[in-house]
Amino acid sequence: MAFWAACSTPLCLEVNQGAARRGRLCAAALALMSSASVTPAAFLRVGDAIFLVSVDSSEGEGGFVSARRGQLGVCSSPTPPASFSHESVFVVKPQQNYVAARKLKAMLEQENKTAEQMAADPALMAAQAAVEREEEMNRASFSRIAGREVRYGQVVQLHHAVTDVPVAVGRQAALLNREGRRVVESEAAGDAAWFRVMPRLRIQSEGERVRLGDPIVLEHVQTSLRLRVERAGRMPDGRREVSATLEKAALRVSLYRPHGGAGEDADAPRPLFGGEAVRLVYEEEDGFLAAIASDLILKDLGGRL
Repeated sequence: MAFWAACSTPLCLEVNQGAARRGRLCAAALALMSSASVTPAAFLRVGDAIFLVSVDSSEGEGGFVSARRGQLGVCSSPTPPASFSHESVFVVKPQQNYVAARKLKAMLEQENKTAEQMAADPALMAAQAAVEREEEMNRASFSRIAGREVRYGQVVQLHHAVTDVPVAVGRQAALLNREGRRVVESEAAGDAAWFRVMPRLRIQSEGERVRLGDPIVLEHVQTSLRLRVERAGRMPDGRREVSATLEKAALRVSLYRPHGGAGEDADAPRPLFGGEAVRLVYEEEDGFLAAIASDLILKDLGGRL
């Protein structure tokens, strides 16, 4: 039986030992990662998969930053929730260019038409080709510099590890703080997804390498607003809101999975990490195992295999 990472009908592998036991296992694993991340040689690198923990000394309460339904929030829990690997892991990417994408967007807004309505327009076809070339250059740039250490003052982007959608500061006001802006996931974010990594402690300065485990400040390049976790109130889903305000607040960066390296072969074997979606292949029958809903089995029992 072989394991495949990409699938259209994923099955999630979990240890069926109860929620409490899973929580303890996750907490132990994260504790090991955190202890390893404070060694002198452990620095943040381009391509690393990371998770962010809120640093709120006033309340003495932390939590894992998560992306859910397109908006960032914090789950205030001492142990990672069951959805941790699907909601709270982000990949550090370099600052990408969006010049061609902005020109295409401006063209569509000027004509007040959609891309489908202008599909036969030669100017639109040329603009779309330029966007494709720009995206290819961004991918090549990421592959070239993956593994380089991130330094304070450097501009980066955070992409959700599952969807590859970048984190950005939107134009809407935050839900809980009307003076702040909402922090969202947006495929069309463009340069709204640029964040400058700044030190929170005075003993660090721009140009120094970012050490894993350090508290950092993520400063939005366009607006100079900083990401922070709202202390008062909760969002409808129970999380504390992550907003962009003028207040300097800290997030602690920890390593979830190291980068694969600039020359990594996409087809080369790699470890299977907990929480990943896989598909199970039965080679003798040349088919896949799938979960099928059944009227004969209660829904809370998960149907049958």
